[in-house]
Amino acid sequence: MSRKPLPDREDFVRQQPTIYQFDFRDVPIEKYAKSLYALFHNPDYVDAVGKRNRLVATGDRMRVGTSEMNNLFRVIQQHDRRLADIMYASMVQVNLHSEVSYDTMTFSTLLKYSVDYSQPGMKEKVDLLAARLDRLTFLAECLDRIATDIRGDMLDIFKGNIEFNQFDSVTHVLHQLRGYFRSALPNDMDSPEGELFYEYADSIYNYIDKRLKTYTAKYRKMHPVSPKYTEEDLIEGLNQFFGRNDKFDKSFVGHTKTGGCYIDVAQLCLRLDSNEIKKIEKVTCKIKSNNISDAALCYSFNATDLIMSQYKRPEQKQ
Repeated sequence: MSRKPLPDREDFVRQQPTIYQFDFRDVPIEKYAKSLYALFHNPDYVDAVGKRNRLVATGDRMRVGTSEMNNLFRVIQQHDRRLADIMYASMVQVNLHSEVSYDTMTFSTLLKYSVDYSQPGMKEKVDLLAARLDRLTFLAECLDRIATDIRGDMLDIFKGNIEFNQFDSVTHVLHQLRGYFRSALPNDMDSPEGELFYEYADSIYNYIDKRLKTYTAKYRKMHPVSPKYTEEDLIEGLNQFFGRNDKFDKSFVGHTKTGGCYIDVAQLCLRLDSNEIKKIEKVTCKIKSNNISDAALCYSFNATDLIMSQYKRPEQKQ
């Protein structure tokens, strides 16, 4: 096997992470996300992932414990290491060539050496800044508690069938606050700082929680949550919308994988007469297109909202 020409080998070595020192935290996380997006859409990388997955699919037809299965397992591991190496090298290159980076200087060092204290009133301004940052990081811990409670609520309600990523960026920011300002929730709970934190944390959190409950109650009066419908509500809503008398049944009701129900527009349209089709078209023409993976399902959700907007519960009829 011939050795690569020297210029090519030098370029190859420079692409590898081996010769560099780096700190992934120096670069904003968004920079890595862009690189991963490009990598995951690179035809060569996509092809390599496809080959790896086809090997896994081949294993489904083999008996566990055989020499063929063991050999296949080792080959898949080799592919995984190769894919991991490419991804790792890509992240290092982003870190090395990013035009934006974080300054890893501690905040206390910044205040000590980067402020002109000869200016009148500067010490008072710095003290006020530090106090406000203490409040910010302390309240961030309260926010983290609430986010943790929300994740627990969502897991209990959706049983893990639906995942929420909206709080990931919040958690990331909270970790940055803790790491940089180091003024909330010390690692050592038995330290003087830890005792001080817990002396005030619970009482402040409970006070905020109490006040927010009052705020939320008033806010919900101004902006009520969307009505919830049972299967029976949807059937009665269809009867009211089309002016029928109990001619609709549960066959027109669709269900999400988490147990929710909605009007299945596809099933509905198959069993309507021409006049009813015109009536439903007047509603569905108001629905905007949805650029999501399950647009048909979202279409049914929107149609359900429009149909049920005219619904009156039986006890509300005049």
